[in-house]
Amino acid sequence: MELLDQGAQPISNREDLYRRSGLFFDDLEMGGSFLEEFKQNIESNVPEADLQAWEDETKRSVHTIPLIKRFSAIEGDTNNTGLKGQGRMSTAYPRMGGALSAAANKARVPSSRVISAVELTIHAGYLASLLVLESIPPKPFRTDTEVVWEKFVMESYAVPNEGVEMLWGVAAFQEFWQRFLTQTGMSKPAREFQAQKRKSSIVNSFSGLIGVGLALAAVEREEV
Repeated sequence: MELLDQGAQPISNREDLYRRSGLFFDDLEMGGSFLEEFKQNIESNVPEADLQAWEDETKRSVHTIPLIKRFSAIEGDTNNTGLKGQGRMSTAYPRMGGALSAAANKARVPSSRVISAVELTIHAGYLASLLVLESIPPKPFRTDTEVVWEKFVMESYAVPNEGVEMLWGVAAFQEFWQRFLTQTGMSKPAREFQAQKRKSSIVNSFSGLIGVGLALAAVEREEV
């Protein structure tokens, strides 16, 4: 799981942008024809000038990757069994690392691997938001990373449902996590996830995680 273990990384080229925004990684057998179909769908619906603008925008911020990694190191830490996470007042959206703690320990999955999956999920949401929400890219970036961090944590789980729904049309969030849980041997969470069990902590954690990248894209830019 080479790319998977690297987590969120700066975008290197257009192909990498497609892969990371859609979560189509060879590590989980989601590359190949899946990635090609995604690429064709994007290119048939988005003009080249807009695609280039999207790619350029994904490379402009100095905050994105460091803050995704900072957030994910806490969110995905399976060595901590606590369910209370950053940016929420309750455990309605349990912390991913806490939700997977027992299963990861049983399957001997390193905490770093779960953290990487969280990073990739947040990054995909971030990248997708720059494509589908036209109001975000024109805004200037904030200069103080700590200010961005504070706002990011505060807004990370306060994204409107309509914003989250728009992201679903871009990234393969559900398939990514189903394959990740299955291939890492975390069988109980994998079954609960596949069944979308309502009282499952992993299902509830996942549902909140989708919008976190959008929150970062919004708060790292000035309100104008």
